[in-house]
Amino acid sequence: MDAVQRYIGVGDHALLLGVPTMSSLAALQTIITNLEAAKADAEKFDAGNKSAGTRVRKAAQEGKKALDTLRKEVQAAKTAETGDSK
Repeated sequence: MDAVQRYIGVGDHALLLGVPTMSSLAALQTIITNLEAAKADAEKFDAGNKSAGTRVRKAAQEGKKALDTLRKEVQAAKTAETGDSK
């Protein structure tokens, strides 16, 4: 599994080499699911578990990277379709 697949956390359903292998909706739902899974660690952190805070920060960073990749993929598809960069 390469770095792109690892940070999106969806195995072979990842955005690879600038070509989406799943729909934008499916990619977004995967990101949401991964962040929702981190809620338990957030609750543990709020209760004082410092190690859970590290896991929450990691999940947040992975989510940020995945959202940035999704944003770029959507923009690239939009640009390719219309020839407009905005």
